[in-house]
Amino acid sequence: MRYYKQDKIIIEKVLGHLSELHVGNRQLDPVLLQHEQLEKPHQKVTSKGGFSMGISLEAGHKLFGGAVLWVDDETVVFVELVEEDLLEVEPSGNLEWGRVAFNIGNLHHPAYLYEDVIRIPYDEGLERMLIRLGVHYTRKVAKLDGIRANAPVDHSASHHDHHHDSMHHDHHEG
Repeated sequence: MRYYKQDKIIIEKVLGHLSELHVGNRQLDPVLLQHEQLEKPHQKVTSKGGFSMGISLEAGHKLFGGAVLWVDDETVVFVELVEEDLLEVEPSGNLEWGRVAFNIGNLHHPAYLYEDVIRIPYDEGLERMLIRLGVHYTRKVAKLDGIRANAPVDHSASHHDHHHDSMHHDHHEG
């Protein structure tokens, strides 16, 4: 791999998803990130192969697993999520899904949705809550690559007014 002017490269937009790119003979060079790093529009990262770059995405744009950051004749630099310590929750039935989702959201904790499970970064308090709710879960190491259920909302991009009064934001466990 060869990289030019590494200290001056600033990535301002994602070039697409790795699955949509014809890689050909190019070498794949992942930037390994944890789930919370995907939310940061401005950061400095280094690929596994040693390619350092700054990321400065426009407002409203985010990184994601498989995001292509750099392509040249020899190399494709892309985002790869690392495996993390997490709780995989397996609610059964709509009522249990609702109770679990409400309680995770009420604690403002990130949650990732899959077809039949919810994955949340490991937190001892959340684990105790799951035990109290009596829901089946497993602690494991895996990627948090599902649909982000409670991603921060960019209110400036909204087409309607939404007022959130923190003085009336009750936290209850259900």
